[in-house]
Amino acid sequence: MAQNGMLERRCPRAAGAAGDVPEPCWRSEMVKRICLKPDCGRPVLARGLCGRHYQQYRNSPEWQPMEPLTVEQRFWMKVTTQGSIPPFRPDLGPCYEWTGGKGHGGYALFHPVAGVSAPAYRWIYEQENGAVPKGLELDHLCRNPGCVRPSHLEAVTHLENVRRGVDAYELKDTCRRGHSMIGVTPSSDGYRHCLACRRLTWRARRGRT
Repeated sequence: MAQNGMLERRCPRAAGAAGDVPEPCWRSEMVKRICLKPDCGRPVLARGLCGRHYQQYRNSPEWQPMEPLTVEQRFWMKVTTQGSIPPFRPDLGPCYEWTGGKGHGGYALFHPVAGVSAPAYRWIYEQENGAVPKGLELDHLCRNPGCVRPSHLEAVTHLENVRRGVDAYELKDTCRRGHSMIGVTPSSDGYRHCLACRRLTWRARRGRT
């Protein structure tokens, strides 16, 4: 499906059952690479051009074979630097949103070499700061898994990474399905649980019995 010149990929999970709030899914992403020609709006086919403009370029006398792009050029072609500002840390500035492929959880994926896949945020972090120290992993300070801005990343232990993720979730006003969490207090295990999600799970279990 195309909207405003963008290709839309939908995950069946995002549709949800009738009457339910759609569940956010990392597969429901917009491919934001649009033809470079002004006022075109069509999705890119090759060399930054849509199919029609690419064929016009190929048939024109000024067509020249392009030099292969460097790894850095390919990386930054898939990044928009005008992303959202983290609500929990506005002091960090806007995120650098990844518009390329994403893996589970919405984390950016990059192919620095043909046939080799790597987390895009880790690749760019190591380009600017060197290898991540052994025993540490990268934490998104902005809590945005699609962000690849090096200054939004910090090398921490796995335990600290998990703790920060839990703390950020406790500050949210909605659950992952969009239900309101305002006024929900921690239960006996120390965490806040969405009551609406629990009701949906209970009804689904009753329907299977």
